[in-house]
Amino acid sequence: MNWAKQVIPMMDAKSPMEESADANLLTADGQRYKTAFDEEMQALLPACIHESGNDGGNSKLLFRLEKDGKVDQVVTVGDSRLGPCLLRQVS
Repeated sequence: MNWAKQVIPMMDAKSPMEESADANLLTADGQRYKTAFDEEMQALLPACIHESGNDGGNSKLLFRLEKDGKVDQVVTVGDSRLGPCLLRQVS
């Protein structure tokens, strides 16, 4: 069997962090936070794309948040250098 056929399903599987985030998005507070967070990330992305020379391509960025909503960690899944730049911008 081709290694890619074995690896791709694992990359597509959701981590416990993603499962938790999905559950949080089902709440009204989660939806309000997502709207505000998405707007902030969209404003920061162009500079980070320019800095890293990478648009994220086929990758995911997972943000771990503190209880007060501040970004504690950015986890990059796949080939992307956007995570460190975004973490610096929001810290």
